[in-house]
Amino acid sequence: MSQAEKRLQQMRNNPVGDWTIPDVEAVCRSRGIACVVPARGSHYDVSHPDLPDPHDPGPEAA
Repeated sequence: MSQAEKRLQQMRNNPVGDWTIPDVEAVCRSRGIACVVPARGSHYDVSHPDLPDPHDPGPEAA
């Protein structure tokens, strides 16, 4: 089990733990999830290539 997998299991076991942004970024990286630092503000942009873009209205919007 990789370090990131262990960290993810610890997060699952203790979701209100004292987790840091680097902890979350490490787990995201290990899963192929992009975790983009905000240009301003405090909300990160998190995405995965296998999931649709939540900002894309899709074909039904046309």
